[in-house]
Amino acid sequence: MGYVEILGETVVTLAAALWITKQEWVPYVFAAGTIIFAVGRLAVQQQMKEDSITLKRLYRQRAFAVFVLLACAALMFAKNGFYFGYNVYITNSSWLLLFIVFVIIEVYTAFRIPSELKKS
Repeated sequence: MGYVEILGETVVTLAAALWITKQEWVPYVFAAGTIIFAVGRLAVQQQMKEDSITLKRLYRQRAFAVFVLLACAALMFAKNGFYFGYNVYITNSSWLLLFIVFVIIEVYTAFRIPSELKKS
């Protein structure tokens, strides 16, 4: 794991925990951490050259999780309004569902990838 990836994930985790304080600056910290994490994760991801189909699938799932986290950060800034021809009601906690999806994918791949690397 690269240092940039770890830094970004730490900032994202702290910002997600601080969200409950309802401070105005928390979404900006979350977005900055998300961008740092995405850059670190995708840079490390491109260096991985695996032949195993299972490892390729797990790495694709990790890349998908990065895009889920980016959508999560965008949802933190979203407000009620008229989007794509539809009147949309967005709560302050709408981003949490995507964050839970991100966490589930991260935990799953965090255990599966080392297991698969031991096999090969």
